[in-house]
Amino acid sequence: MAPGREPAGKLFLTQFTGNFRCRVPGYEFAKLSENADFGPGCFLLFFTLSILRRIDAASHLFHRLPDTADGMAVFEKFETMTTTTRENRLFYIDNLRIFCIALVVLHHLSITYGASGDWMYVEGKPDSLLAQVSLILFTATNQAFFMGLLFFVSTLFITTSYNRKGPGMFLRDRLIRLGIPTLAYYFLLGPFTAYIGYWFTSEDTDLLSFGHFLNEGWGRGFGPMWFVETLILFTFVYVLFRILKKSGLKRSEVAESMPEIWKIAVFVICLGLCTGIVRTWYPVDRWLPHLHLQLAHFPQYIAMMIAGVVAWQRGWLDSLSLRQGIGWFGFANLFILIFFPLLFIGGGAASGVQEPFMGGWHWQNFGYSLYEQIVGISLMLGLLGLFRGLFNGQGKLIKAMSDSTYTVYIIHAIPILIVSWSFRDWQFPLLAKFAVLSLPTLMVSFLLGWLIRKLPLASKVI
Repeated sequence: MAPGREPAGKLFLTQFTGNFRCRVPGYEFAKLSENADFGPGCFLLFFTLSILRRIDAASHLFHRLPDTADGMAVFEKFETMTTTTRENRLFYIDNLRIFCIALVVLHHLSITYGASGDWMYVEGKPDSLLAQVSLILFTATNQAFFMGLLFFVSTLFITTSYNRKGPGMFLRDRLIRLGIPTLAYYFLLGPFTAYIGYWFTSEDTDLLSFGHFLNEGWGRGFGPMWFVETLILFTFVYVLFRILKKSGLKRSEVAESMPEIWKIAVFVICLGLCTGIVRTWYPVDRWLPHLHLQLAHFPQYIAMMIAGVVAWQRGWLDSLSLRQGIGWFGFANLFILIFFPLLFIGGGAASGVQEPFMGGWHWQNFGYSLYEQIVGISLMLGLLGLFRGLFNGQGKLIKAMSDSTYTVYIIHAIPILIVSWSFRDWQFPLLAKFAVLSLPTLMVSFLLGWLIRKLPLASKVI
């Protein structure tokens, strides 16, 4: 390409904080990120599970409700059924991970169809008030809990692995499983994903080659691998902690009860206050240069990683009942129903004033930070109880999906781009388009993840 010539498709790329931005006529690439301007629609839980119930009906994923009209007997029956072997109890964690990864995919798909946030391909803004409120509520609720819950389950069994392998082998295995995919994404998959988006959206006939993208370093960045990058950092901190501590960490022989509600409430309030303070310096949507970390959400992420270690050591989840899960999940939904409208209407978000919610010394920032943690922790506890009581088994299909979750997380941008671009000419309202294409996008994502793991040596890493 001649010096000074503008790249095909009016491509503008920047290396700032490892992200890229590209504009083409009518569309915009934005920095690859896990963030939305507001942080699942909880109704999606039972929609997703109803689909899984039908396609995996022959498996043991779902416990059957006993035929009784006595509600308390139902709870007692479920709590008895979940007191099984340690191996069986692990299934609900794997199934919960599937659910969270599916939400990650749908979160970014929703941005394609008008939700607040940055994504590589956006078709437009919400075309109705219903669409705007629905998409904001969906992404805001997602952001409140789904990545924190993924951090929790990612560290839940880290102590078991360390105790079995020792510091050297533990660190080596973690770096292989976490480090190799991160480097592969930064230098190859990130640019490839950017190139797919460029190829789809460019209206020029003189398209740049993928080799040109690689040579110029365009599209390099951690993108969604910020999550894995954070786990690598936590791994080093954890190994250092264990070496300095010297005495080993062992699991309690008798599981302790879940902390009392007042202790959870104090924890949530402190977490909300800490989050609000952090956001006075690092508001939502400000990324740490080069590392591509959004510190506005890190108080919860750090707390959840530590909570995963402590929960395993004290056996908290063994005492988490279905009754408690339903209670927490119901409370979270009721809290959203009441306080989401009050907070955002009272704070001016309905009239387009969103900046005070993102950070700074504003009451909206501290109010939203506290709201986010109340909703997030309640949903995490609720989902852990619900999945432990109701979805504590796997058939072949769910097992294959479980094995592919890590791969799906790494490559999910590509299926989203392919599906959304393939149906770009559908003349549907954006909210309806998001609803219709959600299931096909999930199917393509998990199928592609499953196929990639069939490649030689791939399953040993991802």
